[in-house]
Amino acid sequence: MILGIEILTPSAVVGAFAIFPLAAGMWLLSGRFARPPALSPSPREEDRPPLAALTRRELEVARLAASAYTAAEIGRRLNIGERTVESHLASTYLKLGITSRSELIRMAEKLG
Repeated sequence: MILGIEILTPSAVVGAFAIFPLAAGMWLLSGRFARPPALSPSPREEDRPPLAALTRRELEVARLAASAYTAAEIGRRLNIGERTVESHLASTYLKLGITSRSELIRMAEKLG
């Protein structure tokens, strides 16, 4: 360091950025990277987790979403933000093993 300023050599700069491709490759190989939902096979009805896996709020949001309410309408009815509604729906989709609102609508009878 000269006068409190650290001078980096080109090899130090390149070495510092080399970790990003390495980390990305490890992430891809770790199994956390999945195929896009459109390419993933849809789980069979009997393989899906039960509705008991949902929280009370997720179930409320799922029921309204299955009744064709938009995220904004659901948010107004439940006094929560639109982004919170979307978060609950994403969590619901994961827990139920579905990928779309149309699948959620097909499950409407089970939602009550």
